[in-house]
Amino acid sequence: MDSFVTEILQLGFGKCALQVQLRSSRRPVFCHVDARVGLASSTEDDNKRTSIEYLGGSVEAACALGLADGIVDLVESGETMRAAGLRPIATLLPRIAGVIAARQYVVCQYNVRRQSLSAATAITPGRRAPTIAPLEDPEWRAVSSMVERSKVADVMDQLVSVGAEDIMIFNLDNSRV
Repeated sequence: MDSFVTEILQLGFGKCALQVQLRSSRRPVFCHVDARVGLASSTEDDNKRTSIEYLGGSVEAACALGLADGIVDLVESGETMRAAGLRPIATLLPRIAGVIAARQYVVCQYNVRRQSLSAATAITPGRRAPTIAPLEDPEWRAVSSMVERSKVADVMDQLVSVGAEDIMIFNLDNSRV
C-alpha cells in the first residue's frame, strides 16, 4: 500500500483516527490473528463468528438500526460517534502503521570492529539510529538496525566491504513505529 502513496509534506490538519467503536452498553471481545482484528458481540457462545460487512455513508447509524454490534470508522472529533451512542474501544492506525513498517523493513544485526563502526552505521542508520552494544572483546561492537527490505542485499554487501561480520537479517512480524 505504501508504494502507491508518497507523503511530501505533513499539513497538520485532517487528524482522523481509525477506531473500532461499540455501542456504549456492549462489552468487547477480540480475537487477533495475523494482524487482523475481529470484533464480536459479547455473548456466551464462543463459537460465534465475526461477520464483517462493508457500509457506506453514516456508518454510526448501523448500530442504532441493529445492523451491527460495532463499527470501524474514521473519527476526527468523536462528536458524531458519541451522538450515536458509540464509544471507542481501540485505535487501529498505529497498529496499521506498524504492520506497514514491518512489511517494509527487516532487522539487520552484525558485529564490526570499533575502527569501522562509523562506516558501518553510515550504511545502516536505521529509522532513527542504530542500536550499538559492546561485545566481550573491547575492539568489537554489535549493531542492530532497521533496514529497508528492498535494499537488504546491497546493504549486506556494503557491510562486508567495510569489515562487518556475522551479518544476520530478521523479518518483522509487527512493530510500533
